[in-house]
Amino acid sequence: MSPTPRARFLSLLPLLPRPLLPLLLTALLTVLLLERAGAQAVYVPPAATIGTVPGLQSALNGKNPSRILVGVRDSWSGTSASNGTDTSANVRVPEIAGHSFTDVSLVFVNSLSTPYTVSTTVEYPAGTFYRCTFGNQPSAVVAGGTMVVSDPCPVFIPAGAIYEVRHFVTVAAGNSWPNSVTYGNYAVGPEGYSHGTTQTDQTANAAFTYADAFEGGFSHTAILATTAASYPSVLIVGDSIAAGQGDANTGPTGYPADALYAAGIGFAKIAIPGETSGAIQGTGGALRLLLAKFANVAIDEYGVNDIAGGSSLAGLQASEMATWQLLWVRRLKVFACTLTPETNSTDGWATPGSQTPKSAGFGAAGVTYGPAGSTFVGTGVRTSYNDWLRAGAPVASATNITAVAPGTAGAVPCPYLTGTFDVADKIESSRNSGAWASPPPPLLGTVTSFVDLGGYNVRWYDSTKNVSPSFFSGATLTFPGGSNSGRTGYVNNFTNNPFSFQTSATYNPAIGDPYKFTFSPLPVDGTHPNPDGHNLAAAAIDTTKLTP
Repeated sequence: MSPTPRARFLSLLPLLPRPLLPLLLTALLTVLLLERAGAQAVYVPPAATIGTVPGLQSALNGKNPSRILVGVRDSWSGTSASNGTDTSANVRVPEIAGHSFTDVSLVFVNSLSTPYTVSTTVEYPAGTFYRCTFGNQPSAVVAGGTMVVSDPCPVFIPAGAIYEVRHFVTVAAGNSWPNSVTYGNYAVGPEGYSHGTTQTDQTANAAFTYADAFEGGFSHTAILATTAASYPSVLIVGDSIAAGQGDANTGPTGYPADALYAAGIGFAKIAIPGETSGAIQGTGGALRLLLAKFANVAIDEYGVNDIAGGSSLAGLQASEMATWQLLWVRRLKVFACTLTPETNSTDGWATPGSQTPKSAGFGAAGVTYGPAGSTFVGTGVRTSYNDWLRAGAPVASATNITAVAPGTAGAVPCPYLTGTFDVADKIESSRNSGAWASPPPPLLGTVTSFVDLGGYNVRWYDSTKNVSPSFFSGATLTFPGGSNSGRTGYVNNFTNNPFSFQTSATYNPAIGDPYKFTFSPLPVDGTHPNPDGHNLAAAAIDTTKLTP
């Protein structure tokens, strides 16, 4: 008699590497269940639903399925809430798939104290809706201070596809739901937010018209899915800069999210404006850090508010290392970002020479700043911290995790930190200058061809230019001559090779028309980058280093 599946499996165990044993014991349980049922074969469902059988795709193609974050429009709500009058809302959120995936689950977190009820669907392709259930129920009550994850939804979405997530949320009269996304002109697809006291569930209605845009509204906190291979899955922590203040609302906001979105990497953003690095370490971070179980990498942008609040270098280093440890112990690879300047300016940040630090930690050590009667002496905390990060965040020894100066004898890199992204070098006028760089000079060119897209939309080309489109999020377009002489417009859609830009107004396009792009100063207020500043900072995030 031939050996049973269990006997064949057990005979192989002594030959297998120990790190694989947990995974293989799970496989053994599957074998035992099949044997108990008298099963001699496994039914393979269609490719579109193959992920609904846990582990089956791995068995078929030898790859290791991974349950990871795949959403690229996700954000933490903090204490932001609806108006307390509305009792219902319908939400439409477009997403784009960075990888092929299936078994989609929506994650909802309630950072408020009162409950809300949510139902949700995934729409792909257009007009085809998949209901996401919660314990096989069509909706879920998300109590205050809790997280709820939907059952896996058996939709298959290929890499590069645009799909829609729709939600219907309700609360009792007088209560609120958390708001986490500002709905507006999202680049990948239509979005919307309709709210009031008489809304009904429209999550499976392709014809429903969503009324409001450019308004904060309810959304999911993250999206999970099963992929056929391991990919980066990133948790973003930080303050208002990472949260996206100053960035354009045409996609994810905040330079870490901008970089991940461009690379097709899923993430969950739990940054909250005004926070210091210590805020996530206590009870205030407990709910947010539940999302760490779905990530394998973390990007830390904390530190600006610590310095603005008067932290010493040693205090900032100790607090940051405590945050890194909190993420590291959850098996995340941690990357820290060098910190951007915080300055006042006498010319709207048009030039570095007009800028002075807002507080001592942002100034050069020993230099006096400020007008007579309100001067302060710089302490150099930001530049010293950035140089410490660039040196690998050295600590006294492998057993003494205390920050030491770069070059200290016997020092080793902080074991909790995987790497550093040098954001400051991308947006400072020079290393450790403490001043924002000047905006790029105006770009002048001539239209070499154009395409009339209809509906007043025109795509303009200049085949002589090879310019990265990432610099143009906040640029102003003017036509100094030609058939559109004197016209001015705002453009937020660019391509490269060949360089092109799209306008949406009544123009008279003509080959040979001269154009001019003028760029705004990089910060909006001396602390927060504008869209161009966020894009420059995003270029420091080397996403090839974000390995699972």
